[in-house]
Amino acid sequence: ATFVTLLGGSLSSRATAFTPASKNAMTIPRQHRQLVILPPTVIHATSLSEQDTQSKTVSYLDDGFVFGLEGSGIERPKGKTAQIVVEGDSLETKPWQVAAVWGTMFFHAVLASTSLVEMVSINGGNLIQTGVQAILLFLSSYLLADFGSGVLHWSVDNYGNGRTPIMGGIIAAFQGHHSAPWTITERGFSNNVYKLCIPFGIVPMTLISLITGPFTTFFMTVFCVMEILSQEFH
Repeated sequence: ATFVTLLGGSLSSRATAFTPASKNAMTIPRQHRQLVILPPTVIHATSLSEQDTQSKTVSYLDDGFVFGLEGSGIERPKGKTAQIVVEGDSLETKPWQVAAVWGTMFFHAVLASTSLVEMVSINGGNLIQTGVQAILLFLSSYLLADFGSGVLHWSVDNYGNGRTPIMGGIIAAFQGHHSAPWTITERGFSNNVYKLCIPFGIVPMTLISLITGPFTTFFMTVFCVMEILSQEFH
């Protein structure tokens, strides 16, 4: 192998080539004096380094990726900068979001009131008994909703990603919350909770009320309302 050492014009007006077997020098033509020759091993190492850097680039769609946590590959942005994770999401509160949220809340309020009236009828008009039952149902439903929202939050924070079927968008949003947690403070109420009005909204509660009695309906109505509000409470 031949090792070529080139000296710049400020250090020498000539460049000299050496071989392991000889100490004789030879003059390199002037037009080649500024040429820099890198050994193939250096070029190969540089290419591998670039590939390694590209392979470390991750997103919320990658398997096993948890946004904002140690080892995720993405650092939190400095400063209180809002960060949108899910494609198509926005911090702007839109009229249809307001209609969806307050329409759901109104429906649940009517359903809970109707259930209470039916409970009074079943108890033979005993308001005290009905009141005690309603309070117990409310508290137990609240506790279950709090526990359920905690389990959901823990699970989507640690498992799945944006490509997970059905839950992908929710998982990405929850994990993205840990990358820029202050983003949620820039959302209006309806913009923040409207997505939960689908799994805990009018359709599922209509089905529940049709197949159960007033006690279960009241319990589940409170449960759904608390699950919707959990996003805002959080």
